[in-house]
Amino acid sequence: MGRDILKNLTFDTEMIPLKIFVFLIVVVLGIMSSIITAIIAALLLVKMVTVLKLNRKTEINLVIIACFSIVWGAALTPVGEPLSR
Repeated sequence: MGRDILKNLTFDTEMIPLKIFVFLIVVVLGIMSSIITAIIAALLLVKMVTVLKLNRKTEINLVIIACFSIVWGAALTPVGEPLSR
């Protein structure tokens, strides 16, 4: 129990529209990457993208935008991770 938190995560577009969910993923991972490391945020992104089961072009666009968000969030921390130097 608790080994894989996102294992049973399913996405239902009736509850939250896909565009809003993708926006939330990008924003939350960007903010979280200033608290957790960028590597852990990227691992969470990979797990979320595999759960969503999007088409290839949409997945690529989501990953690129989310990676920019993670890097900016990590670089703009008050502590300053190694990515910001």
